[in-house]
Amino acid sequence: MTNVFLARLLVLGLLAFSSARFIFVKKVLKDSLSVLPAVALIVSLLNIPAFGLSVTEAGLFFLSLFVFIWNVRALLRVMGELVIDHYGTWFKIISSINLVLIIAAAVIVIYFRPAKSNEKTFMIQKTTENYCGTYSDGFTKAGALPQKADIRLFRYTSLHAKGAVHGTVIFIPPKTASVSEYCGFINKLAYDGYTVITAEFNVTGIKWLRGLKNLSFARKFFFRTMKYFHPEDYKLFLENSTMRRRDEWNALIDLSGINENDYVFLVTEDDATGDLTALIQQHNALTDGAFDLAEVPGYKTAGFGPLENTSPLFAAKFGLKPDRTFYTSSRIAAALEEAMSYTLTDFYSLDE
Repeated sequence: MTNVFLARLLVLGLLAFSSARFIFVKKVLKDSLSVLPAVALIVSLLNIPAFGLSVTEAGLFFLSLFVFIWNVRALLRVMGELVIDHYGTWFKIISSINLVLIIAAAVIVIYFRPAKSNEKTFMIQKTTENYCGTYSDGFTKAGALPQKADIRLFRYTSLHAKGAVHGTVIFIPPKTASVSEYCGFINKLAYDGYTVITAEFNVTGIKWLRGLKNLSFARKFFFRTMKYFHPEDYKLFLENSTMRRRDEWNALIDLSGINENDYVFLVTEDDATGDLTALIQQHNALTDGAFDLAEVPGYKTAGFGPLENTSPLFAAKFGLKPDRTFYTSSRIAAALEEAMSYTLTDFYSLDE
């Protein structure tokens, strides 16, 4: 089970235990369990910056707020150290309604839970490097003291005996997804012997969206909304943000530590503005090819990531059911490996 799934269950468990207390608490006196909706509300609010804004997180927050509002009076009684000898009829009716809503939410959360791809299971080593700086002045590795990381670089390598290195993949997901969305894709590549280097960017002073939409935990949600409901606006955004995206690529290539002897592919999804072609020309001494995952045939959620694996509720909008086998992630990884194997033959031919 993923951390986000466990956090959602925690919220629902707190709400359910509180709303059902009229069933199993026979002698009330001090209604201490009325504090649980407040705790659930705080946890649901903290889940948003922790795991990112989504329909599920927002839904659980509003459900927690709804239950909390109906328990305010009970909470005030506890704070005033007042006692009661029974639960009223109206309270039982409202609590029953809350309980039905919580059970319905639990069914949705459990059915549409994200799949988990564990690096340890596949004997993959994941290392994280934090960098601070700007695109103009460059980036330096963050010190030991806690500080905001402008770039979080992730490096995935295989630890199993058969993990001969076949090449390096430098990957940046589209703005409609995050690195965690591609866990199955990345682990498949690493298990098959490829070094995967990717990153999350939150560089100070760089604005992608206006106002609160530009918060790091909210961007993916609003970019997905834009691409799904207003594809022309998203296309215009891509055209107007070319230089900012190429700054990300140039920074990651510089920090990756690759050299001319490495076999390197640049990979993204939905390269509508031809960034990869320009980057290959710019870094022709360091890179050997590029691949756009959106071009894989039959990839139904191209441009959003393999949603049926890690965002199954959103995948339902495309008519897809939750997939915990990582079939789509493995398929797009296999397509990339096939493309790299063809180019690899040419790479060794040139060396000879």
